[in-house]
Amino acid sequence: MRALFALILLSLSCAGHAADDPKLAATRRLSQDQLEQAAATMSTPDGQSLQAASREAGILLSIAQYADQERLVSAAAQRYRESIQELVKRHEADPR
Repeated sequence: MRALFALILLSLSCAGHAADDPKLAATRRLSQDQLEQAAATMSTPDGQSLQAASREAGILLSIAQYADQERLVSAAAQRYRESIQELVKRHEADPR
């Protein structure tokens, strides 16, 4: 997993991110040799399988997070509507 993380950070550094970009902080803890080994590992069939599994897991996680967000936003919106309806009823009963 560290190798995959290193490869991701290496790809970020190659994507034009500045050397002081916070996303690259972990690469400063790895030697050039470690980064090169990670890249070599990811070029193997096992490394490519790991990358594919990681991409699939990321997609599934995004779908699950979106579903959770939709559920929570819907529940909050329902509570908001109920609160507004209660306020309207109270105001109609005692407009002051």
